[in-house]
Amino acid sequence: MASLPLVLALLMVLTMGGWLAVTWKGGSARGSQVSIALTADCDLREPVLARAQRVGFGQPQVSYAEGVTRLEGRMPGLEDDTTAMPALLSKPGKLRVLPADSAEGPPTGAEVATEVDLTNAWLQIGMSGHPYVQLEFQPNVLARIQEAEASSWLFELDGEIVDHFDADRDPDDDDLRLQPRLEATRDELRLATDWSIVLQDPLPCAVRNVAVTEEGG
Repeated sequence: MASLPLVLALLMVLTMGGWLAVTWKGGSARGSQVSIALTADCDLREPVLARAQRVGFGQPQVSYAEGVTRLEGRMPGLEDDTTAMPALLSKPGKLRVLPADSAEGPPTGAEVATEVDLTNAWLQIGMSGHPYVQLEFQPNVLARIQEAEASSWLFELDGEIVDHFDADRDPDDDDLRLQPRLEATRDELRLATDWSIVLQDPLPCAVRNVAVTEEGG
């Protein structure tokens, strides 16, 4: 399916008041000044900072000590900042592409690709106006899918089947996408944006706890 240019996609985000609106150059974060502590068995500074920057977290500063990665700065200013931002920062971003006999599953074999095989994941808006995340894998991944015998392929993100495509023909790169299917396009856009963010910067280990402290100012 053809897609509109990314510039138009971003304009549509602004028009619908979506999750990416605050990331536009010249905009500013208007939420609370906070400290977000993520407890894990590894240093999460790099992916946490990258995710925060992608959603317009104001003046983000990250530190790490004794198993806690701490993000300090200003929330973007959305209604659900206090729940949505910690959730986005702590999602693992673990992807699996799995064979199945049907779109309903269950998987019938081992994955042929994971987030490790991804080279890029970016938000697109289709000609119908619905958002999706285009996935770009290492070249050998598509060959693995084409050679495998499966009726359907499932995309599992962080333990949940989020999309699929039927193997009724030889798949191509355009089939490798995640498309939310919700009632409201604005909700689809928000979800697709979150998916693209966590897939671009997956976490190296699981987060055990997240704590948000409002600092004022």
